Amino acid sequence: MSSFSAGLRLYFIPSFLASLIVIYLSKTRRINEAIAIALAVYFFTNTIGVVINYTILYFNNESPLTNPEFREILAEVPTLLDVIMYAADPLTAIAAAYIGVRLPSKTPVKEGPPVGYRREEEPGGVIYSLEGDQNKLPALTPHNV
Repeated sequence: MSSFSAGLRLYFIPSFLASLIVIYLSKTRRINEAIAIALAVYFFTNTIGVVINYTILYFNNESPLTNPEFREILAEVPTLLDVIMYAADPLTAIAAAYIGVRLPSKTPVKEGPPVGYRREEEPGGVIYSLEGDQNKLPALTPHNV
């Protein structure tokens, strides 16, 4: 069993933790939003990693085939476990989204009271006007009405 876990590369851990942090800080409550955030974080972290690696090679006037470190990586034949982990990468993003939504937030989400409105149809179109106490209306709407 030790030989099975010895070759395991947990390269998805930084993306997983970054997804959890972004979902927690954005206070996302819906799973579909959390999945979109997690997949975007995974995409950008993987892309940025590749861009940084190839940028370093470019400025050192090297190619991936002449760099000895890259040659070792390219010469390795991936194991079945490596292939499974590459396929599981999007699944770990979904797991990060699920865990991120379930993390308790210290600040409760404030929802405003329901706003009533009156609808009037006139020849020029439909007019909607807010009903209620005029002193509370600026607190309920993001703009002046």
